[in-house]
Amino acid sequence: MAESYRFARLNSISTLQAMQPVRRAGESLLPVAGVRYHTIAGDLHGQGGDGVVPLASAWLPGADSTRVVDHGHTLYSDPEVIAQVLGILHEERLWPCDAAATPP
Repeated sequence: MAESYRFARLNSISTLQAMQPVRRAGESLLPVAGVRYHTIAGDLHGQGGDGVVPLASAWLPGADSTRVVDHGHTLYSDPEVIAQVLGILHEERLWPCDAAATPP
């Protein structure tokens, strides 16, 4: 990783590569035990990703729900995705907050 810093090869694109040390370090931090999470990812026309991010890098194992939609990188504007997010928020409001995560 020091070599990458030395030659300024770290950027938002290079850190998406599967074997990039910064990406691997970030992945080791997630998910936090006891925190529910959901995955929504784009797989544009079955290309294996949204045209920018590979599907494999968007996939988080152990998610409470996973939805893959036929959409590009701007999938946040897709009505199916918006409905999924609203559904998740509706369901999450029914779960009690973890006392350990509640600020003092």
